[in-house]
Amino acid sequence: MNRYTSTLLVIAVLFPVAPVSAVEAAPTLGVVFEGLPWGATESQIREVFGSKLSKVQCTDTEKVSQAARPGAFQCDSPIVNDYTIDGITFRAYFNMGGPNDTLNEIRLDRVATVTNDQIKAGEGAEYRFNRVKAELVRRYGEPLGSGKSQKISNESLTVLAEKWVADKTVVSMTDTVIPDKRGQMYLLTVVYTPLDEAIKSQIVPPK
Repeated sequence: MNRYTSTLLVIAVLFPVAPVSAVEAAPTLGVVFEGLPWGATESQIREVFGSKLSKVQCTDTEKVSQAARPGAFQCDSPIVNDYTIDGITFRAYFNMGGPNDTLNEIRLDRVATVTNDQIKAGEGAEYRFNRVKAELVRRYGEPLGSGKSQKISNESLTVLAEKWVADKTVVSMTDTVIPDKRGQMYLLTVVYTPLDEAIKSQIVPPK
């Protein structure tokens, strides 16, 4: 089991989401991501992002692997390499795995390193997590739970997590921080999943 898989297992066990009763009470705040509805076509995504939109290039091997994993991220899906939240740049992936190759998941990824000097100045990985969190609060309201980011930490990594439900969508944010001699390496991820799909996969537990 590699470090990435271990991290995902830790998140799944230690960061369960609120019960469905809390989900049902969550507000609907309009279309969830830049005006795009679930089921959007690639043309609709291009209307929003224009020339910034490009394609994930997949090898033949990756395409065969994808065919064996229904529901996995689709090869040849659109991407935007510079989607920015409060000055922090992500790569945005638009998974076209829905009916008729329509939008059924969005993933924002940022992999970066902060230096020891930045950490000393209070601008480490957690500072960046909190900046993105503040913007998502502005967009979607307060996250589920106590309002304080869930956090685990050991000698090899720290994981921060938050979750929102808005407009029939689960928005999950995690920041996996790994100590490095230069400072910190971190993977900051925001994933948008349709609520019904989240329930099916038990991202949100069913009744």
